[in-house]
Amino acid sequence: MHLFSDNTALRPHVESQVNLTHAFYQQAVDRLRLVSEMNLKLARQEIEGTLDASRDIMACSDPTQMAQAAMRLIPQAAVRLRTYQQYLLSLLSALSAPSGDQVSPSGATKERSPAASEVADEVLQHAAGAGNGSASAAGETHH
Repeated sequence: MHLFSDNTALRPHVESQVNLTHAFYQQAVDRLRLVSEMNLKLARQEIEGTLDASRDIMACSDPTQMAQAAMRLIPQAAVRLRTYQQYLLSLLSALSAPSGDQVSPSGATKERSPAASEVADEVLQHAAGAGNGSASAAGETHH
């Protein structure tokens, strides 16, 4: 080790390698912190959504109303999962991008993944269609 500390030509190279490694690990820790924050946010939102859904379902007097109440809550959960997925995809794409790109912890993204958007749109349409279908079917039984 004494050899490296005395070598003035090698010192700047070693320092730049140490600085690069430090920056890499600092960025990795920051990204892990962002993922942890987003996981906690999603968990909190899902718990709140589950509590709201439970209250709505418990307030129903008719079993067909329970299904309708549950179906109304699916699009909200799908939007939360879509936002989470987009955030994670933006975080992964930022890992491969230059280090100057930042991802906000709120989940806001500059670019949307076409595949993620298509899947999320399909889930939302299916949930909305199922909710409308059960609502119209329940409406027909009451008439």
